Order: sequence, then structure tokens, then C-alpha cells
Amino acid sequence: MRYFSFALQMALFAGMIVAIFFFFQIIRAFATDKSPPEVEATVTRVIDGDSMMVSAVVWINQTVVTEVRLDGVDTPEKGGKAKCPKERAAADEATKWLRTLIEGQTVTLIGLVDDKFGGRVRARVKFGQMDVNAELIKAGYARPYHGEKREGWCP
Repeated sequence: MRYFSFALQMALFAGMIVAIFFFFQIIRAFATDKSPPEVEATVTRVIDGDSMMVSAVVWINQTVVTEVRLDGVDTPEKGGKAKCPKERAAADEATKWLRTLIEGQTVTLIGLVDDKFGGRVRARVKFGQMDVNAELIKAGYARPYHGEKREGWCP
């Protein structure tokens, strides 16, 4: 029985090493490739109007859970970050729109890159044929954003 336990531990350890290896290979490919591959992921939770948690299978039985910020858009801030009641209300509407559309759904992440704040990635998000990033702007819940100083949402 002791041998089985050791063998099982070694198999689990080897599996973790393989998963870590492939995770870093995927991240390296995203960081160096001019045209990163598309990644399918399930939206597990919409955080706010321009960010969400996703779960993506990166290898056989290996899943990565990470935060994704929608690239190229800026939505109003929620809660204590909002500078006025109008911004808070607009943030709630943007979050509700995004949550209703994609929470629990499978989406395609395109153009994954590291986010400047760390701990998350940025990507364009497609749901079916819909470009979610562009639709947020078109519906009036977001503004285009490419790293410049953000405009305020309060009058």
C-alpha cells in the first residue's frame, strides 16, 4: 500500500509539472506571436462592465482560471471607485448588460496580452459572431480606450 501511495504522489507531481510547462509555453506563445491563437473559455463571473473571470482548458484536464479585461474599452467604475452617483449607476448598467450576455457562456478570447496592472490578461472577446468589446461601445456602455488618460463619467 505504501508503494501505491508513493507512485500516486509521483504521478500527481509529474502531472503538475507537465501542466505548468504547457501553461508557460502558452503564455510565451502569446507574448511573442504577432497573431496569438484564439482561446475558448467559459465566463464564470462578470466582475464589472469590462472585466470577467474565465476558465479555459489549456491542455488535457488542465484548466486555467484568470481575470480578463476587455481590451480597447473603458466602462464606468463601480462602488467606491465611482466619482459620482451617475457613474455608479452607469457601471451597474454596463455590468448587468455584460452579465446577461455572457456569464456562464463560452466565449473566444482573441489577442491575449498581459494587462499593465498584472494578475490578469487583456483580450478581445467574441461571443458567437459578436465582437463583445465593440458592442459594449456601440450600446453606449463603454468608450474606446487604448491606454491614454481616461475621460471622466461625471458631469
